[in-house]
Amino acid sequence: MGWNDLASTQDKSTLDLMAEYRAAVRARDTERRAALEAQVKERVLHHIHPHGLEGVVWRLVSEVEALHGSGLRTYNDVQLLQETTLRLISDAAREVLKP
Repeated sequence: MGWNDLASTQDKSTLDLMAEYRAAVRARDTERRAALEAQVKERVLHHIHPHGLEGVVWRLVSEVEALHGSGLRTYNDVQLLQETTLRLISDAAREVLKP
C-alpha cells in the first residue's frame, strides 16, 4: 500500500482522471472541471480527513481557486499570491497565539 493507504497516484484510473481534469481546465469547461475536481477530492479525502492546518489549507485553496482561479494566469501571479498569503497567515497565527 502507498501513502495514506492509497494504492498509487500513478494507477491508470487516477492518471485518466487527471488527464480529463487537465483537458477540462484547458477547455475552460468550469462545470466539468468542478465535477472532476470533486472526484479527485473525494478519492483523496476518503483516505485523508483534513484536520488542523491541513484542513485550513484545503479550504483556503478551494476558496481562492473558486473565487479567483481563472484570474491567476501566470507563475508570477501565483508566486505573489503565495508570498502575500504566507505573510497574512503568519500575522494571523501570531495574533491567535498571543498570550
